[in-house]
Amino acid sequence: MPRKKSTPATKQVTISKFFASKFGRDNKQTNGTKFVTDAEADDDLEPPPLAETQSKYAASTAGIGKQETPDKKGKKRKVVPKEAKPQVSKKPRGGKKKDKSTSPKSTEQFTSLFSKSSVTCAASRESASVRLQEFALREESSRDASAQRTLWKPKHLPDVLSHDQSQEEDMSVQSGSESGDESQGVSDFTANSSIKEGKDKSKCAKTKRTSKAGPSKMEKLSAFIPVASSHFSSSFNKPKKPKFTPLEQQYLEIKEKYPDAILLVECGYKYRFFGTDAEIAAKELKIFCHPNHNFMTASIPVHRLFVHVRRLVAAGYKVGVVKQTETAALKAAGDNRNAPFTRRLTALYTKSTLIGEDILVSERNQSSSVSDFDGVSSVTEGLHPNSYLMCVYDFPSDSRSKNQQQIAMVAVDPATSDIVFDSFLDGESRQELETRISHIQPVEVLISVSPTRATDKLIQSLVAISSTADDRIRVESMEEEKFSYGQAFETVSNFYSSVNVRGLQDVLALPKPVVCCVGALITYLKDFNLQNILALTSNFHQFSSKSKYLHLPAACLRNLEIFQNATNGSEHGSLFWLLDNTVSRFGKRLLKSWVAQPLRTLSDIKARQDAVQDLCTGKTQGLKRLQESLARAPDLERGLCSIYHNKSSATEFVSVAKSLSKLCQEIHLLQTTDLTHIESTLLKQVLTEVPDLLEDVKDFADTINEKAARENKKADLFVDNGRFPEITEVKKHISDVLQEIRDHRREIRLALRQPSLDYTTVMQTEFLVEVKNTQLHTVPADWTKISSTKMVTRFHPPFVVAKYKQLNQLKEKLIVTVTDCWQKFLREFSEGFVRYRKGVQLIASLDAFMSLAKVAMQDGYCRPEVINDAVMIEVENGRHPVIDSLKREQEQYVPNSTSLNADAQRVMVVTGPNMGGKSSYIRQVALISVMTQIGSFVPATSARLGILDAIFTRMGAEDEIFKGRSTFMVELQEAAEILTAATSRSLVIMDELGRGTSTHDGVAIAYATLRHFITMTRCLTLFVTHYPLLAEFQALFPATVGNFHMAFLLYDGSSGNTSQDKNKASKDDGNMDSEDTGDEEVLTFLYQLTPGAAGKSYGLNVARLAHIPRSILDVATTMSHQLEEQINQRRQAREKFASLFHATTASNIKEVFSGNVE
Repeated sequence: MPRKKSTPATKQVTISKFFASKFGRDNKQTNGTKFVTDAEADDDLEPPPLAETQSKYAASTAGIGKQETPDKKGKKRKVVPKEAKPQVSKKPRGGKKKDKSTSPKSTEQFTSLFSKSSVTCAASRESASVRLQEFALREESSRDASAQRTLWKPKHLPDVLSHDQSQEEDMSVQSGSESGDESQGVSDFTANSSIKEGKDKSKCAKTKRTSKAGPSKMEKLSAFIPVASSHFSSSFNKPKKPKFTPLEQQYLEIKEKYPDAILLVECGYKYRFFGTDAEIAAKELKIFCHPNHNFMTASIPVHRLFVHVRRLVAAGYKVGVVKQTETAALKAAGDNRNAPFTRRLTALYTKSTLIGEDILVSERNQSSSVSDFDGVSSVTEGLHPNSYLMCVYDFPSDSRSKNQQQIAMVAVDPATSDIVFDSFLDGESRQELETRISHIQPVEVLISVSPTRATDKLIQSLVAISSTADDRIRVESMEEEKFSYGQAFETVSNFYSSVNVRGLQDVLALPKPVVCCVGALITYLKDFNLQNILALTSNFHQFSSKSKYLHLPAACLRNLEIFQNATNGSEHGSLFWLLDNTVSRFGKRLLKSWVAQPLRTLSDIKARQDAVQDLCTGKTQGLKRLQESLARAPDLERGLCSIYHNKSSATEFVSVAKSLSKLCQEIHLLQTTDLTHIESTLLKQVLTEVPDLLEDVKDFADTINEKAARENKKADLFVDNGRFPEITEVKKHISDVLQEIRDHRREIRLALRQPSLDYTTVMQTEFLVEVKNTQLHTVPADWTKISSTKMVTRFHPPFVVAKYKQLNQLKEKLIVTVTDCWQKFLREFSEGFVRYRKGVQLIASLDAFMSLAKVAMQDGYCRPEVINDAVMIEVENGRHPVIDSLKREQEQYVPNSTSLNADAQRVMVVTGPNMGGKSSYIRQVALISVMTQIGSFVPATSARLGILDAIFTRMGAEDEIFKGRSTFMVELQEAAEILTAATSRSLVIMDELGRGTSTHDGVAIAYATLRHFITMTRCLTLFVTHYPLLAEFQALFPATVGNFHMAFLLYDGSSGNTSQDKNKASKDDGNMDSEDTGDEEVLTFLYQLTPGAAGKSYGLNVARLAHIPRSILDVATTMSHQLEEQINQRRQAREKFASLFHATTASNIKEVFSGNVE
């Protein structure tokens, strides 16, 4: 009897759920097979094809030719199927007889049986409806009563079992994802073991259940599941390509283009990560990651996108944002209504390209919004006011020198449009490249995939020494051919021909290595849509303009603590920290560039000093109000660049435009009131030029509806839509549809006989007709029910349904139209970008001048006199600016004077005890020189300085393990660079050169180096040493060299006397310790520079201060006295030998031996 046909009342049950519920519950096994529940089953697998199964079965049962099947040994044998006889199953009576025939005997029966893709089950036996799962195929290996059954995962079926989309839709249940377009495939059934004949009979007999009503569930399933075909069993374990959902396919297509980026895919109200991206995001963002379909996945809310993008970028990753490019209403009305939402990559972000609407650039300076960043404020308020992307290229050269390499460098900040380039020769240590990296401080470096060993070693060492991921330089590699001159020339020509034809000649006139870097940067920035920043050729500036700026090598920046202190690497305690009193981010960036590049032109230095002096006098009364406006302004420089890149949000644009307009008004007011009191040409330039440069900004600001922009209402973004007729047209259509819906109320009132009825809105669903439940009989049958309560029911009439759908489409079309017009509006504003940027730079200079003026108004600061022709440093009562500021509240800093002149005494050999203040003094001289050429006032009673061309320092004793250099090697390489680069207008500072090796070698190297500076280089030199031999240079060059030491008081415990012409030294004074004053020498440091050389270094005093154990100090003291005595004896012996050598008469020889000869 044919099987009973399924009815809608019956429940669909999966094979896996049935076996799990009856035999495999609680992870138990039956007949050696583990059954998998629906929760464990994979949702993306496909059911077996109907056509393929029918043809295979017909070939084996209906006698269509001979079927080859493998035998147990794997050899093929020919099987001639017997003539199949149709077998009719009879309904058992009383449950005694059952139809044991489960295999169809004809193609017609098989087709009829297989087409029923569900197993019937009584509604009382199952509690819920589930999807039909995958099927297992079978083929009769024999006509025996016990058939061998093999069940397997459909994932491992051969490719011949693939099916088309139409069959998939028929045999699987589609389930929407978060965005409504991701299909969940059907779950699969997994059981990969054979049921042996004996075990099958015994175990099935125990579990078989009979029913008076008909066959059991097990027998129904047995009748449905065909036996596995031996034709397919040979390819049973072959892996099959997984079936991806439409969303996963979109992800894979985008991931193939950007394999190195972490992708965030927009899915409705979430952004989702997939695969390894999800695992990385879970680790960095501390979110949950779980398997879903073919990938691991994690998600974040849409409104938290900017937070998580910043966190991933700060960790050093490249992040891509993939957004939906169509709306639901427009998609429903389009041709692809049944297709998934289209998506594309809209933005890429790295540390140097963090520009765009997704990261809320406009709120970087807003104190109210910083708290919303959940600890990521360091990304925006971090140590890097600039976000430079530096391209470095080792240009292949024909130079015969193996120690010199031609290197090109181009650094661009896409957020501020600053571009710095240079081409130079560098040695194996890459000191020149390190200097440029230290000055520019890039957050990202672009290099070729095969840089030279020395360059790669330097970059990797700079990356490795970073303390945290936030300040670690990100390194990006690019193919070598992208850097070749031929490829770069083509790239540069094509780019500038389309954006700036006149700038093409300027770029091609640069050195060839620089052109290679520009071409590589254009290629790299195209992925971020930021390449247009390179079109502004007027922003190109060369780094090594030695005729314009004071040269400060990387070692000098580090040793003088220009930007970071040597203790923990932070900005606090550095020279820039002292000078920085700016209130704006763009003002801080400008001041930092001034500190990094002090001036060498006398007129420029004096112009800055004049501006600072004018601000110190207090003649401009309106500056305080202007400074308050600056403090509330966003980062205008970055905001302008964001607008220039067409990546600005409406909120950011309003903030930037309104702030520019307000500052323009404030400066215009200053121009009318205080211009006559100002003498500085730089301040006059700011007050006169800024209003003209920013005069039309107010017109653009007034075009935008500020309230709509802050509430993100794009439909009402523009105050006047007259300049955008397309917006007016769409709004007119919306108005017409709304009027039609309102007019339709008359017909609704007549139909319901309610003259005062009006539309209601519930849960953002508009135009609802609310009818009391007692009057539902008056509602027409074609109305659509939307919702209901105990009292009323809400409907949409057919006319409203159609018009409401049209209205939603028009509203979404309006958003698209406004977005397009917004892009046009930004491009129109960007036409004045160069002009606006110049105005912002003038405002930044005013902020920097006010910062320097605040420093100059401190007690003890003076305006230094700058002399153009002379090379000299004459400072009276100078102080270390940073130490003086840090100790001002606790103790007074001891001032010291300095006198160096190229025509007189130009070398100072400084000696003295350890911790006596030698290093602080030489740093003080260098910092005062730097501050003078910046244009700042200096901490001294008076100062007269010439213009230097460079400052070189060799200080400290640290190795560089990452560069493979020992302490002594670092000393010598830095000394070699100084010997090569120093000129007669340079200031050279050497601190204890030669201490990294033996005494004899160290003295020899220090002696030869100092002699070279005195006789050959003839530069201003401060040479700190503990070697007494170097003090002899004063006798050799009395007009050029002077010996100095840091004064101290020496308390001799054995005699109770104090040296340095002091009658008494208190035991409680200075560094003296009452427990250590027995027979020991105790020092009190005076920190005063005094003429003459120190006789000893008194290192044991420092050991005492460091709390070295007393027993060790006693042994060290004894050994020190013994060594000193031996040296004195040798000196006396040499002196006597010299006297004997020069003796000419017997009387002279007798005089020599008349002394005490030992």
